[in-house]
Amino acid sequence: MKVLITGGTGTISSGLVKESVNRGYETYAITRGTNNKRNILGANYLHADIWDTENVSSVLGNLKFDVVVECLAYGVEQLKISLNNFSKRCSQYVFISTAGIYNRLGENRIKESDPKEFIDWSYTRNKIECEKYLVSFSDRTGLKYTIVRPTVTYGDYRIPFPIATRTPGWTFFDRMKSGQIMLASDNVKFSIIHIDDFSNMVVSLFGNEKAMNEDFHIASNDNDIYWDDVIRTAGEILNVEPKIVHVSPDVIKKVWPHIYDELAYNKNLSLVLDDSKIKRTSAHIQTIKLKEGLERTKNMMYTEYLSNDCMIDKKWNDFCNAVIFYSYKNHYLNEIETQMVKKYIDNYGSVDFEESIKRVMRSNKKEKLAIYVWGIKKHIKNILKDRDR
Repeated sequence: MKVLITGGTGTISSGLVKESVNRGYETYAITRGTNNKRNILGANYLHADIWDTENVSSVLGNLKFDVVVECLAYGVEQLKISLNNFSKRCSQYVFISTAGIYNRLGENRIKESDPKEFIDWSYTRNKIECEKYLVSFSDRTGLKYTIVRPTVTYGDYRIPFPIATRTPGWTFFDRMKSGQIMLASDNVKFSIIHIDDFSNMVVSLFGNEKAMNEDFHIASNDNDIYWDDVIRTAGEILNVEPKIVHVSPDVIKKVWPHIYDELAYNKNLSLVLDDSKIKRTSAHIQTIKLKEGLERTKNMMYTEYLSNDCMIDKKWNDFCNAVIFYSYKNHYLNEIETQMVKKYIDNYGSVDFEESIKRVMRSNKKEKLAIYVWGIKKHIKNILKDRDR
């Protein structure tokens, strides 16, 4: 089998490349080529701007594939370009969507047949439109497609937690190991999955007649967690007792606005998925539980941190400190967590918190200014366009 995967260096795309290679498939990844440190041995890496049709055509030449997996299209315009690039080059087109598109049912399990109308968040709204467009494109052209909806998928370079950094990911563990307070939000129930299990299930759909013109979310009924489980399990692995402070998204927004949408419209709303359909179609079942998966993540992130001379993500730490201190000073914490922060400040002082608040305020002002300038430039550009018509 010949497989092409767009991207190839992110958690999901690199996991799919690895599993495809492991199965002995002739595997290609098409990427810009700016990050080769995570390349998988045995895969063929093609370098192109996938949104440049002429560039892609030149790089691919006469290559055709049994399966193309689209991991990078986030909106309909990008999907159109991808279909133009690949639909005539493959027998099966696999589109990576998101499980976030489902209407939330509390802690009740969601099936693929349940309503998919979660449009409050722009990301899920765009993915819904992509899915609709793909189905209509298939009806018009006869292209065989498979829609894959990942839930929170973690692995070597991603921690399954709503407030975590990837630059480098080790910062999350380092913060806990050094005894600092961990920032959390609503402790809701969520289906998660390790990338190795995810990749096994998805690659089982390649060339699978039961998967043609079908949609699947990739999850397991045996791997639901609450978000606090991630912090507590990481604490067990590090042999420390973590300090956790919970802050609502609306309060977080006052200090850390750019993480608000994903937090409020996705990670703070319980998402528990039913695995019946994928179990009927894929031979693989989930095998990696949270502690094993998180230990792997910790080890890989520490190795990456040391071997690449990475620096701890001070900006992420600043934002965590700023949210915690702001919530403490403005009485947004419950009594137990208020006393925890007070005890921490009594022991270590408040200077670090105060300095973090100052840096975060400067950063937010710069970001607001950049957005304002971008808006003016866009407005001027539109005026000039209208004048030229």
